[in-house]
Amino acid sequence: MDTELDLSSATFIGDDINDWYGHSLAAAGDVNGDGYNDIIIGAPHNGDAGVKAGHTYLVLGQRSGWLMNVKPSEVDASFRGETAGDESGY
Repeated sequence: MDTELDLSSATFIGDDINDWYGHSLAAAGDVNGDGYNDIIIGAPHNGDAGVKAGHTYLVLGQRSGWLMNVKPSEVDASFRGETAGDESGY
């Protein structure tokens, strides 16, 4: 399936360009069993827990579609690398 970029229904905005938010993006299936597909977004260079510890974000799909502008602080769940160099979300 091809989708034109100008037809996208959501924008995912990182907190810091150096986090590499969106470096990895994956379909997660229906994680919570509500019938809507979910996605995972990676930010492998996020430094909240140490240099390049990384952060992985889960965004749950919903009946109304994707939110228009999704920031890391607005996701449904997140998973942070434990120590420097973990690169969670790679």
